[in-house]
Amino acid sequence: MDTVRRKKSSLNAMAQRKNSHLDNIDRFILEQLAERSWHIEYESDPEGTEWNELCFDESVATPFFRNNSHAFFERSEALEIGQELIDRHVGQQTSKEAGMTFSPDRYYQLVEDDENKPLNAVPKGEDEEEKKQSIPVAECNEKFIKLIKPIFNGILTDNNQSIIYGGLSTNDNFIRYMQFARELNQVTFEGSTPDDRLTFFINIYNMMLIHITLKHGPPIGIWQRRKASHRYALHSIINGILRANKKGPGMLWKAFGKQDERLPISLPVCDPLIYFALCSGSKTTPPLRVYHPKTIHYEMRENARLALVRSDKFLRVDVKKNVIHLGKTFKWFSDDFGGTNERILQWILDVLDNDESDKKNNLQKLFFTGEYSVEYIPYDWSTNGRMDEKEKEETEPEKND
Repeated sequence: MDTVRRKKSSLNAMAQRKNSHLDNIDRFILEQLAERSWHIEYESDPEGTEWNELCFDESVATPFFRNNSHAFFERSEALEIGQELIDRHVGQQTSKEAGMTFSPDRYYQLVEDDENKPLNAVPKGEDEEEKKQSIPVAECNEKFIKLIKPIFNGILTDNNQSIIYGGLSTNDNFIRYMQFARELNQVTFEGSTPDDRLTFFINIYNMMLIHITLKHGPPIGIWQRRKASHRYALHSIINGILRANKKGPGMLWKAFGKQDERLPISLPVCDPLIYFALCSGSKTTPPLRVYHPKTIHYEMRENARLALVRSDKFLRVDVKKNVIHLGKTFKWFSDDFGGTNERILQWILDVLDNDESDKKNNLQKLFFTGEYSVEYIPYDWSTNGRMDEKEKEETEPEKND
């Protein structure tokens, strides 16, 4: 992961400086600092022996120990280490209580370096927060939707599942989007509805992925990028907000800890339709479109129906062998779809309720007989992007409503 590597490099460089308290910290701890929010706790055993621990997201505690040794730091040393991280502008507070003095009662995470700053960062010397008023998310949605509609109309092709990135370099609408993106720092969520937030973060997520790919190339893993003043990496949007703050596949902790300021923004429940609304940047991606607060549930449902019926990357039905092939998304996030094959297939049939396709009818027949097996379709991670603008002439893009 490029961002984590840069963070580790920054920490390692700092640890090599003379008289730094960081040069004795175990390398594993440095790697953990680069990936998660953290704070320091002090513990003692029944015999009175004291030690300190580096705790992550209030769920995972890791001993804070010296390099190549199991000797733990004294309390005073641990406090000095924490303060050094703050003084060197490497540690940034994420808990609600403010203060420049390091405190073990607060949560911190690493600050991005300049090379990896947020894509919507305000240029140095411009204090954007003083110049602009806060923007309610409902108002932001209206402006944002108007901006991205013409962008999508100009770059989407292949039933809105492929993106022509070459067209963005001369796209006036995309330039206006990048200017507006600076204002995302002023978006507020007080009094917002779940549908306001659902619309905002799905549209933001899809536009972030396009922006990141244009600037840094196709994604090759979990991306650590931010939008707005909080840390909104793509995986944070999915797991922390859209999935109602759940653990992601292979994760040991939830996206947001109990002290995280982003927690109130999380949606109250996870709607599995989100997996058919978010662009993955790969060949296994649902159609890309713009979503609106008043009609987002219908739009997501229709997008899911189109993806399931038109594409064999999400659903295939082999009536001769009595095999139902499902996309890997149903395996990775099975709990969100019900947790069992029966509930997952029932969810799919509910989405396809009014569809009259042969695929839906074949699925229904196998499902109700109960004589079927389930296999998973390999995920195609190859990019769905085209960098050559001339290729757009091959197929005209569908217009977004």
